Amino acid sequence: MLSSTADDGEIEVRISVGPSSSTSSPNQSPRQLRKRMGPPPTPGTIDNSCLIGTPSYKVVTLTGEGGKLKRNLVLVRSRDFELVPDSLWKALFQWYGGSPALPRQVILPRNSDQVEIELYPVSLRLLRHQAQPARPSQTTWSGMVGGYGAAALSSTGYAYVSNLPTPPKRYLAYIAAFSRLATIKQVYDFLSTRLRIRPEDMRLWFYRDENNMLLIEEDEPTLEDLGITDEDQLLIEVRNKDLTWPEEMGSLASQLQEKRKQVPSEKGATGLNNLGNTCFMNAALQCVSNTRALTQYFTSNMHLYELNRNLLLCYACPLPMLRLPCVCPASIVRRA
Repeated sequence: MLSSTADDGEIEVRISVGPSSSTSSPNQSPRQLRKRMGPPPTPGTIDNSCLIGTPSYKVVTLTGEGGKLKRNLVLVRSRDFELVPDSLWKALFQWYGGSPALPRQVILPRNSDQVEIELYPVSLRLLRHQAQPARPSQTTWSGMVGGYGAAALSSTGYAYVSNLPTPPKRYLAYIAAFSRLATIKQVYDFLSTRLRIRPEDMRLWFYRDENNMLLIEEDEPTLEDLGITDEDQLLIEVRNKDLTWPEEMGSLASQLQEKRKQVPSEKGATGLNNLGNTCFMNAALQCVSNTRALTQYFTSNMHLYELNRNLLLCYACPLPMLRLPCVCPASIVRRA
């Protein structure tokens, strides 16, 4: 424990002896003198706030390091602070009160046989994913044409359905301090216990920015080995209830959004000739042909799964009932 020293925390007793009187004894004991002078002054409460800096983030701190020591000034032992065992700190705190406690670890640096007090542990910013809102059920084209129609739209690579996953948003959730010699397994175990997350449902990412993320897969390296330093960011990824990972779903959503931005390279049919009173039908067929989702639905023959099994007719082809040639949208699109 660290304990700062102050002038008002020192106990100083001065005994002043005046000229002896006829009633005083030359062999008067110091106990009687102290009794006459009263009890010595007690030190004030322990105040370590002068040793730590102002917190930079207003989030939950998971570890109990008590705060970050100031780096803009040189702290000298026996002048600015004293190192005391945990048991002595508890006794001093019980006697005098005060705060905050500043526990620090004793580490053995690599390539050294001398232990040292790690006054400045690695303070990390821990990110989490925001909870995705429940997507409302919508009447989409895939819902209208059934499962086969949805399969046709998804297999063609055209993301028409609006009920798509969105890239997850990240936010600063916690602050935690670890020794620079702490292994990834120790960090995993601490976070799993502290946040009550099963280890198999959690992954850690070394997050530098949106385009520079590293999945930490090995347990043995230390923070120092991975180059993780003070104020770096770790992303805590928690598996979804459907056993998917938010970052993987986010990557898929980003790819789908990029595909949606792409302009179709081929246009549909235009300029159909009228066959009598077919101008309105031609206009509708041209709209269908230039609507990519519907075009792919017909050209992939997925409309055949929507046949009226009783009449063996395509729902889009009522003309055979009138003994007229079938003008199926699929055939129109192919001929175009």
